Amino acid sequence: MTFVQPQYIPLYEIAISFFGIQGMSEQKNVNTIIKAADILKCITKGINQSSNIAGNLELSRSTTHRLLKTLQSAEFVVQDPITLRYSLGPFAHYLADYSTRYHHNLMSCALPEMERLRSITGETIVLVIRVGLRRMYLEELPSFQPLKYAAGKGYSPPIYAGATGKVLLSQMPSPELLRLIDAISFEKVAPNTITDRSTLLNEIENIRRKGYAVSCSELVVGAGSVAVPIKKYSQSVAMCVLGPENRIVNRVDEILTELRASASAIEKALGNEKSDKPKLKQIS
Repeated sequence: MTFVQPQYIPLYEIAISFFGIQGMSEQKNVNTIIKAADILKCITKGINQSSNIAGNLELSRSTTHRLLKTLQSAEFVVQDPITLRYSLGPFAHYLADYSTRYHHNLMSCALPEMERLRSITGETIVLVIRVGLRRMYLEELPSFQPLKYAAGKGYSPPIYAGATGKVLLSQMPSPELLRLIDAISFEKVAPNTITDRSTLLNEIENIRRKGYAVSCSELVVGAGSVAVPIKKYSQSVAMCVLGPENRIVNRVDEILTELRASASAIEKALGNEKSDKPKLKQIS
């Protein structure tokens, strides 16, 4: 069976449809796109009828209707013909699944080790990559214990708050690292969040030297994590064991031993993936 990828409306056509005419001010364009994004957020929260969306966002019904129809034409949303409720459309799901497709090799190499780690430690295991000034949970295996910390795939907290973020920063070349840190607007999101540039740089230097990071209540009160880098991939990757602080701090050495073993196994698998790729014959 052959899968034919649907043809989607080019973004500039979507924009023209949003704005009605070309040449409107840049600020109006930006505001309209923000409104469309807010509509998508409403739908994901279960606010999925046109009148309810309009009321929630304090938009006129005509504006809400126009934006919904444009989103529908671009397959960002679909409307049920019976209930008239909206839900995310095929293109929204296509975009949401992008990271899974793009990082398929990494995830296929990492998942067996993540499952092993969860079984041994009993805690949540997270695979993380950097996305701009944030880090994104590419994969998460939640702990089976009643008391646990888990945020879900796609969660994107600030990169400077927490062990995995600092491990990702430690993998960056120094010139790029300094430029990125200069772009950060530090905010104290938990009691132990690092909000000072010099302190963060010193912490990153220590992580480079040690090869791992530990954090307690840096992103979420009461949460602790131990993180290590995964190398031999096309971009920086970190993996951590995440759980209640009181269950993590007394087991750092044990957790670190298992994390390092899993990181090494994943790196080896990534290396094998590369060597297994067919090589093109040289044209003579």
